[in-house]
Amino acid sequence: MSKHFFPGDIVHLKSGYAHSRVTHVHPLLPLLRCRYLSCTSMQEPSPYRSFDHFSHVIQEPVPTMYLPRIFALKSDQTAIGTVLGHNSLGLALFELRANLQVLIIPDSEIEEVRPFTFKTHRGEHFAASPAQVTVNDILIIGNTLHQVTQLDTRAPHYNPLPTSTRKIPTMEL
Repeated sequence: MSKHFFPGDIVHLKSGYAHSRVTHVHPLLPLLRCRYLSCTSMQEPSPYRSFDHFSHVIQEPVPTMYLPRIFALKSDQTAIGTVLGHNSLGLALFELRANLQVLIIPDSEIEEVRPFTFKTHRGEHFAASPAQVTVNDILIIGNTLHQVTQLDTRAPHYNPLPTSTRKIPTMEL
């Protein structure tokens, strides 16, 4: 089986691992020229080499994982599920996880389930357990001091609290 290379293909030498882009394919012979992807200068492409020296770089598509948003009934926090969509009246089609039953309810009766998060004076949100922090705590997160300004913010975008985080004990004067 013969190999087919085209300008723009990403390849690498069989004896190496650095990726190159095919710049030219000889019209009659099984020869190609390429340039290393890591090369930022406008250097001349490599001399013609035989197809036998190259392999295509197989780029597998990166699977995207869809995580559905989880909701709970405001009247019963143990009844959790996902919103499948809305009907023509604008009511939510809420599927319960426990028994796959679908409820048709207004959006005002459900709320998104989010972890306990807190906000710092820098405007950043972190996820933690409620017992770990209180308002006005001083934390060392990474190399930065943070003061806790708000609890249970239920922020949709947050950072996990690193295990290296330290709390500075303070006392009133």
